[in-house]
Amino acid sequence: MDALHADEDTLARRRARRRRRSSEADEATATLDLGAPMTLRARDLDRFERTSSGATTSNECHAKSRRIAPSTSGRSPSEMNTLDLERNAATFANAFGVDAAAVVSPGNAGVDPYRAIVRCAEKFCIDRDGAEHSIEDVERAGEEEDEAADDSRAVALTSASLMEGVRAFFVNFTKKRAEALGNALIRMGGSVCERADDSVTHVVACEESSALTKALESIDREDVVKITPEWITESYKQRRPLPVSATNFEPRTRVAVIADRPHSQEAATSSGDSKALAVRVRKERENALAIRRSSGFGTIWTSDLADNEKLEKSRSKFSCQPGEHNEKAMPIECNTKVADLLKGMADIYEDALRDQYRAKQYAAAASALRSLNFEITSINDCDVVPMLKKKDGKIRKYVGEILNTGKLKALEELRARPDVKACLELCGIHGVGPVTARSLFAKGYATVADLRARAPENLLTPAQKIGLKYYEEFKERIPREEVGFIATAVREAANTFQKDEVHCYCVGSFRRGKETSGDIDVLVECRDYSLANELLMHILSDLRPGGTSPRSGILTDDLLVGDHTYMGVAALLKPLKDDDDKPPIHRRVDIKVYDSESLPTALLYFTGSDKFNRSMRLWAKKKGFNLQDKGLFADRSQAQASRVRAKGEEDVFDALGLDYVPPEKRNV
Repeated sequence: MDALHADEDTLARRRARRRRRSSEADEATATLDLGAPMTLRARDLDRFERTSSGATTSNECHAKSRRIAPSTSGRSPSEMNTLDLERNAATFANAFGVDAAAVVSPGNAGVDPYRAIVRCAEKFCIDRDGAEHSIEDVERAGEEEDEAADDSRAVALTSASLMEGVRAFFVNFTKKRAEALGNALIRMGGSVCERADDSVTHVVACEESSALTKALESIDREDVVKITPEWITESYKQRRPLPVSATNFEPRTRVAVIADRPHSQEAATSSGDSKALAVRVRKERENALAIRRSSGFGTIWTSDLADNEKLEKSRSKFSCQPGEHNEKAMPIECNTKVADLLKGMADIYEDALRDQYRAKQYAAAASALRSLNFEITSINDCDVVPMLKKKDGKIRKYVGEILNTGKLKALEELRARPDVKACLELCGIHGVGPVTARSLFAKGYATVADLRARAPENLLTPAQKIGLKYYEEFKERIPREEVGFIATAVREAANTFQKDEVHCYCVGSFRRGKETSGDIDVLVECRDYSLANELLMHILSDLRPGGTSPRSGILTDDLLVGDHTYMGVAALLKPLKDDDDKPPIHRRVDIKVYDSESLPTALLYFTGSDKFNRSMRLWAKKKGFNLQDKGLFADRSQAQASRVRAKGEEDVFDALGLDYVPPEKRNV
């Protein structure tokens, strides 16, 4: 029945078109498109009607149109206009292919040639290519065109349901191409999803990548289909949904060689090139990881992609591993004087002048000279240090100057500058950095005495005021016995919170066996991490003044109180020695609470030294791991599922393929 109604509707539309075409033929000739110019000479028509009641034969029109009169002076204006009209009419008749005799037929007597042409055109419908068709032929052709249009409409209706139920999500396409593919999909009855959710049925991608893997994980459907954009375009061309199981419609797998990151200035000439290279390497590793995951290898982390054999050959060159390259033949530190002066240059460029590049160069040179197992006595001895090989290098010249004169003139000149002198002194205040120091110097405060004498109340933060108050005391090194006493007080305070014994560790230079320390760092283990904040608050209340415990009053000032971290000031209640009559000195103390799972890596991180930590983190990065104080992760994305379980520091070294180094040998 639906087909029958459709045929009746088609016939009705055709009859309506025929009636409309017939009515248009009866309208004024101005509305009939003959393919002729629109600017017909209307005044010629008027003059012809006034001057001629008869018609000129077709032969005469042709003759006059071909005759070239030598002179028109003997003609009247009326005769000239009539001849022009006849010539134009004959030209139009020839152009339309109309028999000129029909124009001057008896039925057209007394009618101007232009209107005669119109009457002839009504009898012979003329198309653009000049072919003659009868009215019946034109109507028949119109019916065929209508049927073809109906067939095209039916095909369009069929194409609109090809992709019905398909909800596609596009991965790694430009905005313009995604819109083009989406429009084609919508014309076939499908739809486009802006986000990767459970409603997506098809994921469109050109090749396997980390973005595709992430999208599939977000969709979390087993029946989701991965296809290429060619599936959409070919289905649109063939007007039928092609099978998605075809191999040519599966995203391509591209395995790229992961290039090593260059370490020389020749390979990376600028910071911008280095950043772009790092981004490219990271994306390539992510793509390789996604490919292996999607190829049925199961859970694969970035640490599984490392070239362990190649790394093992260079392991002895890392500072975090014992070996001939790191161990010194002499028990004392070498080249101390030269290294101290170069380190002074590094401090000035970093703190006062804010030139990070030069600061790193001087600091690296100082560290390299300290690591030598012999004392340099001449400038030629610097050839063993790669960064000092250049004969005309500035740092090499400075080393020669120190060896010859025992001092460095460039350092003395920098220290004599008022701005440098002020910044160095003000940066010694806890909480004041290079930017704040230069700002204070611009406001007229050049020394610590200036701040104490005339600084307004709101100029410094509370932490900076405490640092200003204990400026001289914070600069003094803390004896090992005093560090142990304060750390023991923290452990005893923690033990009063939990029934079982709490593990506390005094880290930093104290754990590395140094005789003095710059500050006191204590790590507290909390087995139930949901109680970490309560444990920290209990320790602080036990050590602050006004408590009932024998340790009350050790903490004197608070610098920072967080959920699991405390930074403050501590002082002994009385001198450790009975014959010492000096008042206790205020010391910087940090207390951090960690869970049992993160404690091994936290111990490793806060024990140091700084160079040892940097070397070990670099080794972990090359192995594909991520090492930080919160834990060791087998994937660079810090995925919680990739956490490496460790009960102690030995497990961390073992997971990274390193020999265990005890704390006292980490003074690199």
